Amino acid sequence: MDTLLKVIAHTATAIVFLFLMTRLMGKKQISQMTFFDYVAGIAIGSVSANFSVTTDLSYAEGLTSVLLWAMLPLTVSYMTLYKSKARRILAGFPTILVQNGLLIAENLNKAKLSVEDVLEQLRLKNAYYISDVDMAVLEISGKVSVLFKPGKQPASMEAVNHNPAYRGLAANIIINGKLMRENLKTMGQNEQWLKTEMTKQGHGSYENILLACVDARNTLYISPMHPLSAPHRLL
Repeated sequence: MDTLLKVIAHTATAIVFLFLMTRLMGKKQISQMTFFDYVAGIAIGSVSANFSVTTDLSYAEGLTSVLLWAMLPLTVSYMTLYKSKARRILAGFPTILVQNGLLIAENLNKAKLSVEDVLEQLRLKNAYYISDVDMAVLEISGKVSVLFKPGKQPASMEAVNHNPAYRGLAANIIINGKLMRENLKTMGQNEQWLKTEMTKQGHGSYENILLACVDARNTLYISPMHPLSAPHRLL
């Protein structure tokens, strides 16, 4: 019975203390959380849960640990707010994933993102064709922001008042230099057609192509492994 009462007391104390720490740490949306916010949140939850059920852990020990972990994101936030150099070291930089319709392979590798990961994030932003994207940026929060090229911003048919040709969902036919023959066949094309279209765009081999897609209009999009003048990040 004594153990049960201690668990109840510890849990109640942890709940109250967590509420106070949450108020102290401020309101920040999940999408705006930094790496330190994420780590501190996990640690605080783990320490609080351990404090709730471990009756031989004193109040001073448990609450001090929670307080110290809560101070981590606060300290980092303060440093990154007023110190630009500290912000670059602790928070990092926004990273450009797509520029002028071309994937930046080096930046994808640094961000530990595959081509498929980027395509998924673009689709979530209603960017179904990379050729329509002027720039896609991996923000510090981990979210991807998309800037469409002029005239490619999504608009309602009522607004534009015309009926463009149907493009369908683009099929990936080359990823990381490897030809996806089944996808090419599904789109009703063959390797001869592909090589001809590649030659028109100045590409000779699959190995030098990071991503190639074709839509229902048989329009071939190619993003090479190493596009010229590819920036690494935004300052």
